[in-house]
This record gives sequence, C-alpha cells and structure tokens, in this order.
Amino acid sequence: MGSSPSGPQDAKPKRQLKPPGSQLDVNEGTFGPHGDPDIDFGPDQPTAHYLFHPKSKDSKSLYMPEEKKSVEETCKKLDTFLGYMQYDIAPPMEDLIKDLKTIYKNSVRNQQNEETSTSLDPRDIKAYNNGKTAEKIMGLQNKCRKGFNMYQELREEVSKGQDICENNGFRFACDTNGMLDPDTNRVEECRKLFGRHVMFTNTIKQNYESGGKGCSLVSILYDQITGLSQ
Repeated sequence: MGSSPSGPQDAKPKRQLKPPGSQLDVNEGTFGPHGDPDIDFGPDQPTAHYLFHPKSKDSKSLYMPEEKKSVEETCKKLDTFLGYMQYDIAPPMEDLIKDLKTIYKNSVRNQQNEETSTSLDPRDIKAYNNGKTAEKIMGLQNKCRKGFNMYQELREEVSKGQDICENNGFRFACDTNGMLDPDTNRVEECRKLFGRHVMFTNTIKQNYESGGKGCSLVSILYDQITGLSQ
C-alpha cells in the first residue's frame, strides 16, 4: 500500500473562533493553517485539493442507498470527533503549552541546568499560578479521555466505510509522491471519507501515540502531578 497524503494536521493550524461543541465541517476547507482553502489546498497540491477544497466534487455516488447513508453518517461522526479535538481540546492545550514554556523559563532548576534539562519538575507545575495550571491539566486529561473514547467507538465504523468504498473501487492510498491512484474509482462519498480519514489518522497520531505530544503529554503530566500527593 502507498503512503497517505499529508493532512492539515501536519502544519500548525490557525484555530477558528468556534465555541466548544462545534463540529468541524471538513467540506468548508477552512481548517488549514491560513483558514483559506485556496491557499491551503490550492491546485498546486492536487491530492489535498481533491480531498479538502470545497469546490472539489466527484460526479459519481455510491450506488446502494444503504451504503451511501452509512458512509455519510460516518463522515458526520468524524466531523463531530474532529470538531471536539479542534475546538474543545486544542485551545486549552495551546494555553497549557504557554504556561509550560513560562514555567520552564522561570524555573530555578531549569535555569541552572538549561543545556541538559529536558523536562519540567512537576512540583513547579503544581505550584505555578496558584495551582491553576495543574487544574488545566486535570481538565484536559478528562477531555482527552473523552476524545480517546470517541476514537475507539469510531474505529470500526471508519473501517466499515473503507470496506464499502474499496468494494466500489475507491482506493484509500497514494503513491510515494502523495498522488492518488489514477485507476481509483472516484466516488463522492468516498472522497469525503478519505479526507476525514487522513485527518482522523493524523489527529490520533499527534495526540495519543507515544512521543509526549498533545494528549499523551497531558497524560504524562497528569500522572506526575497526581503522583506528588500519593
């Protein structure tokens, strides 16, 4: 199988000012770094343009009504998940990162060992800003757990949608240059699912796989802070 195209999660996105609980409507194409699909998913990026630009549409549709409905419902659920990650988790996550950078700069321990220190002392985090940063970590841990549960519930549905599309000749893969398979049977519902699948995969990779980023970082900090009171 070839590589998947890089989704908008690969670059630091410009967060839209939507309230928590909002869906991320992937069809709008305004979730990229500039918030402008003509810039972020222009024709110079053919695969991203095909998957994410609002003017990109396939003329063919899934033939079986029940299959079409199933894939469309999965796309809606993915919009809910992606919206939760972007509007409920990302803003407080960015706020937490700002706090951690300030703590690092102000920490006497890290100032003394700035060249070799790679982590923060959880005691500094717990004491910072009268404990408000620690409260942010607690709150984010709960949000991240909810996000992970949403991911777990969606995995099977996404896999089922892929099977439907692949049985109809749509291939969820690209060549080594990131180009779509020219022989794929282009179907509109599957085009939408592929774009969301790219974002879904990248979001999980950045938040829940090891490496100390996103929600995995929150989980590490949560364990460190709660361990202080044990």
